[in-house]
Amino acid sequence: MTTNTLDTLAVATGLLGEPLEPVGHPLPTSARNRVVRARRPDGSTVVVKRYLDSTHDGRWRELCALKALHWADAAVPAVIAANDDLVVMEDLGDRPHLAAAMLSHDPADAARGLLEWARALGHLHAAGFAAAATFEGEFRSRTGRPSDYMTDELADAAATWPQLGRRLEVSVEAPFEVLAQVPGRFRTRLETISPGDVCPDNNLRCDSGVTLIDLEFAGVRHAAWDLSYLTVPWPSCWCAWAMPEDAADAAVSAWADAVGVERDADLEHDLALAADAWHWLSANWLLDRLIGDQYAQRPDRPSPRAQDRIARSLDRVAHSELLPEIAGAATTLLAGLAARYDVEPLPVMPAFR
Repeated sequence: MTTNTLDTLAVATGLLGEPLEPVGHPLPTSARNRVVRARRPDGSTVVVKRYLDSTHDGRWRELCALKALHWADAAVPAVIAANDDLVVMEDLGDRPHLAAAMLSHDPADAARGLLEWARALGHLHAAGFAAAATFEGEFRSRTGRPSDYMTDELADAAATWPQLGRRLEVSVEAPFEVLAQVPGRFRTRLETISPGDVCPDNNLRCDSGVTLIDLEFAGVRHAAWDLSYLTVPWPSCWCAWAMPEDAADAAVSAWADAVGVERDADLEHDLALAADAWHWLSANWLLDRLIGDQYAQRPDRPSPRAQDRIARSLDRVAHSELLPEIAGAATTLLAGLAARYDVEPLPVMPAFR
């Protein structure tokens, strides 16, 4: 057992006022946190998540979102206890997630999982409309700043695209600052609590439906940022193969039914606009890592090649009419990418092959 695990249980024991024993191995985690399943004296189990990076505001995002959404009856884990460093949550057990279904050879289960995921996201968004003010107030009281960070992320990408072009040995002179204007171009008013990282492995497929987990990037923002994960697809995730259009379309409709909104022209516009912005943003992240030789495959996370994901994103925005100011730059960047790397069409996710 690692020192981090022992320290995590010691902090949780002090918080609950009762001894905790570790159960099994540490759960999936990152450099920012440690997640441990533990047994209480009465035999029940809990999940303990300890935040290791004091400079990252994910602890406040997650805690404030969990409390606000649980109060609004969204499908998120219940908080049992928490302090500035750690949260103790209900244990939902060892459940599969959507990514596992997409990696399988069962297209029916993958399609079913997508619909379950979309409905859960829709229910969370519906609850988030009512709970957004509570979350935002709690987060601002702890950090002194607003929770939405999308404009900053897009502005950072806009500033670095010319540099990335030079590293591909192409010149791109374009008004990339339009990326930071995307949040102001949405036609619908669907600001809600967003989990911030709705990758297909950040959920558990429980008997009652999908429960969304890992809210360290939660914030109040337009729902299209989450929903467009289906159509990009999965811009910030490892399992980002191409998705069959009919499967994505069915999942979007399931989300709309769960939220109680109509799939009208304005919603379709906003979904496509968010997808375009994600294409630019995710391609920016991936290209920076690829050029810097920082992109490495993990055996436990099989994923498509970075250059194929980047090429698909650049091709999509090159042919989109929603951000015409920078569409030409995408064509130039795509040519530079293809000249330097072996580029192939992005494969369809395994379950649908």
